[in-house]
Amino acid sequence: MAQSFSFPGISAPTAPFALLGGTYQLNAVLTSQGPVVLQQLSADGLNWCAPVNNAGVANSIPLAASPGAQQIRVPPGQYRIYVPPLTNASVTLAQMSG
Repeated sequence: MAQSFSFPGISAPTAPFALLGGTYQLNAVLTSQGPVVLQQLSADGLNWCAPVNNAGVANSIPLAASPGAQQIRVPPGQYRIYVPPLTNASVTLAQMSG
């Protein structure tokens, strides 16, 4: 079964969650500030990094592109949705089939 996550009205980074790996669709609507970034927990277990999206650039949805969407292929691991302070965003993350 495909994974799907919804984070309505967030204004801080989410708690970590596990992704099974594969291609995911990241959708975000920002009402202030930004950007929204999918971050992966690094190998040291302490720091967060942003994997690149399917276009080969760091995944990020800025306020100017809101509502925005992008696809990103990720390995299994721990992830979170990062939004900086003073940002209000609603985000969905869904695993793509195939």
